[in-house]
Amino acid sequence: KGKNVLIIGAGGTAKAIGHAVMDKGASLTVTYNKSKEKGEKLSADLNCALVSIREVEGVDIDILINCSPAGMSPNTNETPFPSRLLKKGMLVFDCVYNPMETQLLKEARSAGCVVISGVELFVNQAAAQFELWTGKKAPLEAMREVVVNKLAEN
Repeated sequence: KGKNVLIIGAGGTAKAIGHAVMDKGASLTVTYNKSKEKGEKLSADLNCALVSIREVEGVDIDILINCSPAGMSPNTNETPFPSRLLKKGMLVFDCVYNPMETQLLKEARSAGCVVISGVELFVNQAAAQFELWTGKKAPLEAMREVVVNKLAEN
């Protein structure tokens, strides 16, 4: 609540997370890169600010959430956000889970940011689906261990 959140990307993941962010009372800005129309639609759906990813320098950011495929295997050297704009204490959540430690997360950690890996999204989505389908509590730690071990093999 009251935080300035920037979401990179304008697809389905960005829309779902954007709704949750707005429901919590944050100030939200969404970005677009290739498709300004998708960005404009998402911005209108969420009733929030819109900026091109190339124009994020002036945006006040407490929480950065990457919902784009930038940095996903096999393009692991890509990053969706300029490292010079990462600041100590900023929370950076990368929805990309393969690799577990994306270039964005490496740069964010180096800048003193708090980081959250896409593995958390992957595991918690699976746990919610498990609980919906079975009506039972998901074995969250066992699920996380399986995902982390499998991704580490790659």
